[in-house]
Amino acid sequence: MNENNKYLIKESIQKDSFSSATHTMDTMAQEIPKEGIREYPIPSRYYKDRVTLLPVNQSKYYLYWEITDETLHKHGIDLNSQQLHFEIYDAKGMVFSLSSSFSVSEYFIKGVFEERIIYAKAGFMEDGIFKELLASQPIHTFTSQINLPADNDEIWMRRGSVWSELVHASTTHLEFSGSSAKYIKELERLRFLTRMAQESFGVGSSAMSPLHKGGNHD
Repeated sequence: MNENNKYLIKESIQKDSFSSATHTMDTMAQEIPKEGIREYPIPSRYYKDRVTLLPVNQSKYYLYWEITDETLHKHGIDLNSQQLHFEIYDAKGMVFSLSSSFSVSEYFIKGVFEERIIYAKAGFMEDGIFKELLASQPIHTFTSQINLPADNDEIWMRRGSVWSELVHASTTHLEFSGSSAKYIKELERLRFLTRMAQESFGVGSSAMSPLHKGGNHD
């Protein structure tokens, strides 16, 4: 501990004034060095060949690419006089294309490609023919449609609910042995649910009835 801190502590102990002591301790706290905010700069390039296609929303997609100098040299591409060419494909074929003179760049594609699998290809044109260098991973595009449940889905939801109530009623009615009124009420509810289940599942009463015939449960 340095001499300045020792002096400040001594002053704070000797003085009776609360405000003076608070001021002294606050002065000590201000002397503690604060760690600065760290910044992590994003590199301008990663020196790896890649093309990335990402969805932004229903009508906008983000395309990023980096073509290394080695790849450009290997294929004899001079961006001072040539351009890279990019094409977007779905299952039926090309749906969008663009060209660029930059080996590292990005582009926002505006277009509606609903409910499709699309991907990007990066390459160059040679004698009017597209020569592919690399391709992105495929992505599934957004859809603006709301998928409502079909009629069959609603029927099965209703059947499942009735079946759950039926099972619950057929097992819990045994808990009312101490009260005749509650027991009778639960039996009436059980018969009602049995009829609903028979209508929903389309089966006979003998197959669906949860009550055991011929048994004595009194």
